[in-house]
Amino acid sequence: MAALEGQNTSSYFGLLGTYGKLSFTPQNIADVKKSTFDKWLFTAYSSIQHNSGVYINTFLSYGLFRGNISNAIIGQTARVDDAKTWSASATLGKQLITSIEDLVFEPQTQIAYQQLMFNTIQDTDKFKVDMSNPYQWSIRMGGRLVKNVNQFEDGRTLSFYGKLNLISVFGDGGTVQVGKKSFYFDPIGPAIEGGIGVNAELIQNVTFHGDVSYQQKLQKAGLSGAIFSGTLRYRF
Repeated sequence: MAALEGQNTSSYFGLLGTYGKLSFTPQNIADVKKSTFDKWLFTAYSSIQHNSGVYINTFLSYGLFRGNISNAIIGQTARVDDAKTWSASATLGKQLITSIEDLVFEPQTQIAYQQLMFNTIQDTDKFKVDMSNPYQWSIRMGGRLVKNVNQFEDGRTLSFYGKLNLISVFGDGGTVQVGKKSFYFDPIGPAIEGGIGVNAELIQNVTFHGDVSYQQKLQKAGLSGAIFSGTLRYRF
């Protein structure tokens, strides 16, 4: 990460590499089994902060993922190799000091774009699925409360936060080709998200960020589930 200091602004730029696992279990389908994917993500990011408390964070990411699709009877039925994804997002927020000591309220708005790029998937029976390259836009509006618990004598900091957001997602209305039939993607629709997190500077130049959140869909079609994430960062 690199930092630039101006008269009224501070700017940060950096690169991140992330590895994670994505698991899912289809609902209301006979003989289902949890499928798991490995995901590698490479991200360039920037943050510009003004002395007034206004800030804007931007991210540009490119990722690869692969894994197996399985069912309870046969086991592995298909393999997803070298699927790709790229995304971009921008978050605008402002830090507002409250009347409670060390408690800060941050209203935030985020807009994000994501696209997935799949090769044709073929199962053990030579049945083909072509998902093409679906994309979606999402808007997240809400905020978080940040409590700065302690600042140690050597400059290390520790803070906790709680967040609540309303999310709206817009898809491309594309189709997926399953064998000789085509099916339209259902719109994901709105959802509400809540969660908690921690930011801690463990030692000089080493910081940890942890986040636990849950997303609940607000209509029949959509996604509900929990997300757990952790980041360990070293500042050169």
